[in-house]
Amino acid sequence: MPELRLIPVDNRLKQAPFLFKIDGDSATLFSGDGRSIAFFLHEMADGRIILPSFWESIEHLRIIADDGTHIWFVPEKESLAKIRAYLNWALAIQGEEPITQMRKEARTSFCWGIGCVVLGLLVEVFQAMNLLVITGSLIFHFVWFPAIFAFVRGWKKVKMIKQIQEIRASTGNGTP
Repeated sequence: MPELRLIPVDNRLKQAPFLFKIDGDSATLFSGDGRSIAFFLHEMADGRIILPSFWESIEHLRIIADDGTHIWFVPEKESLAKIRAYLNWALAIQGEEPITQMRKEARTSFCWGIGCVVLGLLVEVFQAMNLLVITGSLIFHFVWFPAIFAFVRGWKKVKMIKQIQEIRASTGNGTP
């Protein structure tokens, strides 16, 4: 069974690395002294593990313990890749529902992006006609940046869907 060593960010917890262990139908996070801190079924993994994300201003890997506390870990490249693969696998074994939900989220992101582009073009036209006086930096911050953000978020969802579909095609109900 796959096991990962995770280094907590909190200095009080750094005595020994934590152990994240994936079993047949569940995953468990053990503290440095061997106590079970978080136990969850694979179907719950997406809600209990939060990966670092620029879009959500999250710097560290986070796992939610059984008591609801959040434990933060150093985002080591190799560990993150394995956890990302595990999360994709955990979504793949759940059938079509997570894929359908991600498609919906991707479609929504693309719609927001298109809406922002249309709004941006209207603002540019009104500005060119001297009907609206807005500086270029304001247009970027309030129109073009959100459009870029929405398109990138949608693209990432589509990429994740493809990865999950590849996992489903290659393993069916295989192991991570």
